[in-house]
Amino acid sequence: MTPLALRRAARLSLALVWLGEGLGLKLWLRDPGELAIVADSGLWVGSPEATLVAIGVLEGVAGVVLLIGYRERLAVAVTTAAMAAITLGVVWTDPSTLLDPLAGVLKNSTVAVCGAVVWSLAPTADSSPIPALR
Repeated sequence: MTPLALRRAARLSLALVWLGEGLGLKLWLRDPGELAIVADSGLWVGSPEATLVAIGVLEGVAGVVLLIGYRERLAVAVTTAAMAAITLGVVWTDPSTLLDPLAGVLKNSTVAVCGAVVWSLAPTADSSPIPALR
């Protein structure tokens, strides 16, 4: 696999994770488990439901930005930092999530690796006015 193909595959994987998590689990399905995580964390503003919707919208936007390849390095830096902060917040409020194989901790570690791949292979400056061609 060429570095360009690897970078695009990693970026596509990240985009699909954010789209699935945000638009799928939080907005469309309104997954009760996602709501419970937000509610139990105590890290919500207004209400757990409103915070879940806000997170879903932000994750959906992140997925679209990654999908089109706009400012790849900045996009993966922001999304990876946000994912790390969310993971730390969840683990801080509920340490048992470290032992749950289906919790976000394991998924988020692989997401961070994809972010590192994109970061390391993306050009340092936008080289094309058309993001999909970079």
